[in-house]
Amino acid sequence: MAQIFDQMAQDKSAIVDAVMKVIQAVPNEHDYRQDAGRIEAELSAIYAKKDRLLEMSIEGALSTAEFKQRNDAFNQQIHELERQIEVLKAEEEKSQISVEQLGKIKAALEEELSFQNGVNSALVATILDHIVVKKGSTKEEVHLDIYLKFGDPYGGVFDRENSSFCFTRPRNIMPTTAIRTI
Repeated sequence: MAQIFDQMAQDKSAIVDAVMKVIQAVPNEHDYRQDAGRIEAELSAIYAKKDRLLEMSIEGALSTAEFKQRNDAFNQQIHELERQIEVLKAEEEKSQISVEQLGKIKAALEEELSFQNGVNSALVATILDHIVVKKGSTKEEVHLDIYLKFGDPYGGVFDRENSSFCFTRPRNIMPTTAIRTI
């Protein structure tokens, strides 16, 4: 089985590059700076309200109890927004760590695609779409169409008598239909 997938996955660099692009795109989907900017704007607005609240208290427009109640509510909002900023920074650091580990991920993927340690069933499930056994197959000689999730389909013949497997990469494995000309 390892030999079969080794022959089929000839363009391993394209597979690795496609996986790396997907991995690199994941951290970039979320704009942490935009979220941080939004939270900072909310903090600035609350601080401005607190300043206005203090001015109103100094002018005597608010009682001490009302000032304390509103000020405590603003302080609670500030505390929650600061907590959100900390969580956001932690998430951004996690995404940076995964980006830095791309080299290790790439090396591990290349090792798996070499099939030197046998076939990883999870990797096969990722690569293989489906296999069709053709009508003309017998118990001794099985004709297959092997569809991968990428690239062109492969034709294969498994000869049980000789324990051999032969590949062809046809341009079109669909049966030809009669063409009627007028």
